[in-house]
Amino acid sequence: MFGAVLVWVGLQGCGQRLAARAPLPRTLARRDYQVVMARRRAGWPAVVVLVLAGTWVSSGCSGATATAGRPSPWWATVRPPGATQTGAFRDMPGSAAYRCVRVGHHRDVRSGGFRAGNFGADEQLFTNTYWQTKRHTQVKIYWIPLHVAHMPELAVRATLLPGRAVTRTYRQNQVAAGGGDVFYPSGVPIPVPGTWELVATAGPNRGCFIVTFRAFPQ
Repeated sequence: MFGAVLVWVGLQGCGQRLAARAPLPRTLARRDYQVVMARRRAGWPAVVVLVLAGTWVSSGCSGATATAGRPSPWWATVRPPGATQTGAFRDMPGSAAYRCVRVGHHRDVRSGGFRAGNFGADEQLFTNTYWQTKRHTQVKIYWIPLHVAHMPELAVRATLLPGRAVTRTYRQNQVAAGGGDVFYPSGVPIPVPGTWELVATAGPNRGCFIVTFRAFPQ
């Protein structure tokens, strides 16, 4: 009587996990196996050895412990992770290098790895709110990073100049998209009128902006 021996390659340690995760197909493609006829010996049946492709087996074993890749974020359809948003920085006032830039009367300004704005609207909103209520407010600033990466957490440190006696730190990890770019929306707390230094960091992106929030309209 003839028998057959099925030899699996590289299955040590896989046990039942491979059977549960990757069951043997009912039919094997020609490239997946090789038939080797053993030499007939007296008293021994013919042996048919099916040698499965090592790549298929190794993938089945490693699949038991492999970790899933990072899921694609919702904003990847606008800018994929790892993209560089150079278009948003073209012809933008400020500095391509990281240094503290005075905003002046510009709407948007660049410093290093960030384009930030809308400073014109922020200054007007702060002045109107403070003049009417004498209360501090948050200024809504959007931060467009040069390097998208995976949009890590944004941190903004606001420091009152020149004495640096007042400092506020703002952190958030929300992401928004508009105009073909992804950015961080924010509400940075500005407790008192004056000239403030805003230092923003997110992953490889850094920027420094000096902006004045006035108590009374000019």
